[in-house]
Amino acid sequence: MAVWQRKSSIRVKIHSDQGSQFSRIEWKSFLAANNLDVGMSRRGNCHDNSVAESFFQLLKTRTN
Repeated sequence: MAVWQRKSSIRVKIHSDQGSQFSRIEWKSFLAANNLDVGMSRRGNCHDNSVAESFFQLLKTRTN
């Protein structure tokens, strides 16, 4: 996984939705131990993630 190869001390923000797997204490502990911050989209607002979804769709289209 990329987090173990990353040598930077700069904090990185991980963006996710509010799924239960992203609010578990184990996930939060992992983030803290690896100098990562979490950013969550607002509850019930699917448009918060639209930019990331568009980017990855473009990436898939360009690589195929």
